[in-house]
Amino acid sequence: MRLPIALLLCAVSLFAAGELSGRRAPGFALPDSSLRYHDPQDYRGRILIVDFMATNCPHCATLSRILEQVKSHYGGKVAVLSIVNPPADNQNTVSRYAAAHKVTSPILFDCGQVAASYLRV
Repeated sequence: MRLPIALLLCAVSLFAAGELSGRRAPGFALPDSSLRYHDPQDYRGRILIVDFMATNCPHCATLSRILEQVKSHYGGKVAVLSIVNPPADNQNTVSRYAAAHKVTSPILFDCGQVAASYLRV
């Protein structure tokens, strides 16, 4: 079971690295549903996975489950920040999603600017 997860993460990493490979990732500070702000700098010394998702996406639910397994397996060495964009996602949809899929990582709210900086839109 661990090998397929590792292969999937490697494939996603290689695909996503593209233009950002070898460069510093764009910084941000975004709130979660408790209005606590999260900054990538807070996770220095750990592998940080930034996940752009939507609560109504079935593929995102699968990836969330895999990311929770990775966090569980590697303990404090890996952190995950998931990012959603309002108005499609709000505090209610995020709370339901986190409860239904047992997500323990912070789910942050973006207005599109962080997504645009990472995707170079």
